[in-house]
Amino acid sequence: MYRQTNGGQHVTTDFDAADLTRMLGDWSHPGAPVSKQLAVGLSELIASSALPTGTRLPSQRDLAQILGLARGTVGQAYDQLALDGYIDLQPGSRARVRGGAAVLKTTARLRSFSDRADVLDLSSGSLPGLPAVAAAYTSLTAADIEPLVAGDGYDPMGILPLRQAIADDLSARGTPTSPDDLLITSGSQQAVWLCAQLLVTAGDVALLEEPSYRGAIEALGNMGARLIGVPVRQDGVDTEILLHHIERMRPRLVYLQPTAHNPTGATLPIEKRRALARALAAHEVTVVEDLSSADLLFDSSPPPTLATVVGSAARVLTIGTASKLWWGGMRVGWIRGEPAVLRRLSEIRKAVDLAGAPVDQLVAARLTAHAEAARAERRRELRTGRDLLLSALHERLPSWSYVTPSGGTGLWIDTGIDSLGLAEAARKVGVRIVAGPAFSVTGGMRTHIRLPFGQSSQVTHAATALLADAFRAVRSRGAAGQAR
Repeated sequence: MYRQTNGGQHVTTDFDAADLTRMLGDWSHPGAPVSKQLAVGLSELIASSALPTGTRLPSQRDLAQILGLARGTVGQAYDQLALDGYIDLQPGSRARVRGGAAVLKTTARLRSFSDRADVLDLSSGSLPGLPAVAAAYTSLTAADIEPLVAGDGYDPMGILPLRQAIADDLSARGTPTSPDDLLITSGSQQAVWLCAQLLVTAGDVALLEEPSYRGAIEALGNMGARLIGVPVRQDGVDTEILLHHIERMRPRLVYLQPTAHNPTGATLPIEKRRALARALAAHEVTVVEDLSSADLLFDSSPPPTLATVVGSAARVLTIGTASKLWWGGMRVGWIRGEPAVLRRLSEIRKAVDLAGAPVDQLVAARLTAHAEAARAERRRELRTGRDLLLSALHERLPSWSYVTPSGGTGLWIDTGIDSLGLAEAARKVGVRIVAGPAFSVTGGMRTHIRLPFGQSSQVTHAATALLADAFRAVRSRGAAGQAR
């Protein structure tokens, strides 16, 4: 039985052997040892956050019994997962899903058994790179690179040309910024992690939107924070509930995505931003404003950032990235904040990777000068993809409900049925999706899924047709169960 317990600092999710077997679906891949096939299936569930951090897996004996395997085979699969950093094994205790970067990817060795060309992967909203990215890399000359390699290559704050370019872009869009206000990171995920490391200790209250960005849930949960979800409405986070929690719970940190929220695509209107700013002025709470998807807003005139609205009345750390707008392979992000705070974040960062890649930063600096043109290009692409997905869903899955997003790369959908069961059924017909609990602070959102709309027309039509088949299969099983 699926079960959750709240231990004060963590919400622990348990899946028994029957639950896990249902989620695994068709996990066998001929040509590999059975233990490795099972390890692949479990690693995919962990990597997609279908099995969240802290989840306790069933015992080897119980899982072996329901799968019809030898206990030693399951033990070998668990050992492989532990070796690759997916789970923790402690004598006398059930295996537990680990947090951190190790569980967010499938290792090359395991992936070699799990890649299947016939699977339509809708688990990510990442977009293909814009043509300008390749052009920017190939335009670099020796004269461009020589000044970089003349130094030691380690600049913990990030190279000045990139900080200047980002500062200019933010300032032009209404958030006055200087290069000293910026720390360059290896992507926005590292930026979130650094903020969590600096601001949160075990037992601290952290407020997040519900649903929220999976990476933020992971980063804050790994610090032992007490995560409290605040509902997201059609126009962004419910500010009444948020302000109530701020006043009553005195959180250490508030993590928000006010513009093109991931995964709902909602954007908080200016009047609610101002109300939030007034409340924050009266409380000592740090707001982490994640603008990672703000470049993908469909409106060409975004509302002012929280950093702009709040001003000096409260502490605001703003996060952004080049990955969403330009290319996911460009691992360049940034944090905007007070220089003294950024220096502390930089010291923490040195323990991880010392500094980012200067060549990537140089390319990002050149691209940032043309960000407005790229935003317009992405708006055209994403509007077309969004409308295509909405049309396909209207035709094939008219019972699904959703709110048309104001930005981002995906559609947040209430399917009306168990989304974990739907994800498992979808895998059987060749579509990989992420179920709602992966985006939930508490493992909720159990009827929701996120579907990206950056796919080609062929993929969108094929995937929605297969999802309709999976939906009917799950619904018919539910009806048959009720009849019994």
